Amino acid sequence: MRVALSVWGNRISPVFDSAGQLLLVDVDRSIEIKREVINIDNLPPMKRASYLKNQEVDLLICGALTRSMVESLEANNIQYIPFICGNCEQIISALLQNQRIEELFKMPGCHEDYNE
Repeated sequence: MRVALSVWGNRISPVFDSAGQLLLVDVDRSIEIKREVINIDNLPPMKRASYLKNQEVDLLICGALTRSMVESLEANNIQYIPFICGNCEQIISALLQNQRIEELFKMPGCHEDYNE
């Protein structure tokens, strides 16, 4: 599985549409295989979902998403966990331990039923 985290320094970027970098993490059976940081600062928001698809991303972990970005991610069959905040290393560790990231790292004040 390939996971993309929208990052700002060592934390999740508050808004995916304006994030400057992605941390791509390849995971196999709860073990991190490889990681790389990709600069997406010059990539327009309307091209980000197709870029993730081209990078074979299965799951996006990010902060806030616009409605149009949600629609684009869904059209490209990319799963997403939005409204996440916190330290990327802690989030990756929780992911590898199969913990519920959306409960542990939920952005304060965000709506629980966003995906419903």
